Amino acid sequence: MKIEFHFPFSRVLSGHFWVLSDAHVDMQYRADGDPASRCRNQTLNNLKKVFRKFGHFQCDTPIELLISAISAAKRLDSDVDFVIWLG
Repeated sequence: MKIEFHFPFSRVLSGHFWVLSDAHVDMQYRADGDPASRCRNQTLNNLKKVFRKFGHFQCDTPIELLISAISAAKRLDSDVDFVIWLG
């Protein structure tokens, strides 16, 4: 199937957009999880009861961090035409 798009050269297409990249969301993330288990399991080693609501660099993104990032982007600039979501 062949698809052709014909645009006049005098017309400039423009838009305002966000690019979200590499948001590997982990729905099993636990704020009290052990980074050795990718923050999915609580261990007895967490004696200090460290809670990481917005993630840990050794773990994939918790949903709270993604929601916070999108909310912050919306506060900074909410006039977008479309969103490109990568990886």
